[in-house]
Amino acid sequence: MITPCNDVITSFSAILIRIRKHSGKPTVRLMLVETAKTRAVYERFGTWGQCERWLASFMSSSVAKNKLVGVQKHLGRKNLAIIVSVMVSRCQLECLGFPRADCC
Repeated sequence: MITPCNDVITSFSAILIRIRKHSGKPTVRLMLVETAKTRAVYERFGTWGQCERWLASFMSSSVAKNKLVGVQKHLGRKNLAIIVSVMVSRCQLECLGFPRADCC
């Protein structure tokens, strides 16, 4: 039985972790942790450019550009950055290919 997609917008914290590689562009692990109720966790790995596009699709364009420039600089210095209050629906996450990481 197929369950309908829940379009409720939920608040997540976005945690970005830069993973160093021996060659090529560094990979970034993007984890989205729900800040209410179930504490669902979604994650994907990609380049900074991919993460930037995913995050920009969740945020308004004016906020995204300013915030993401700062996040990229911080990620370059500390290998870890956190964005609080990213508003997105679980359907949108699933459509962008974010699997739920806290399930078996």
